[in-house]
Amino acid sequence: MSIHDANLSGNYTVLRDLSGPSLQKRSASDFANLFGPLRERNLDLFSAALMVPAFTSQPQVGSDNHLHLTGRFTTRPKQLVFDFVFEVDGGTWKPSSLSVGLQIPAN
Repeated sequence: MSIHDANLSGNYTVLRDLSGPSLQKRSASDFANLFGPLRERNLDLFSAALMVPAFTSQPQVGSDNHLHLTGRFTTRPKQLVFDFVFEVDGGTWKPSSLSVGLQIPAN
């Protein structure tokens, strides 16, 4: 939802500030550039918040103590795919890597 809100407002500061130390090193304008293609498509990510994700691999905490989530939301006509990595910061899981895209579903 933070990506959605940032895309709607064009303000990526909150998204950056809610992220873990790995992503906080980047500027808000870096976030704007990274998510620009989604923003330009006027992609409504809100519908994904109401859906249960379909994980393409089991969520797991790796040896680096990062939580890795990879999957998709079955939106139409294209699926919203994601690859997120979270790190613990101050006792809270926070994003350390965010990747979101669109994919044509297989029949």
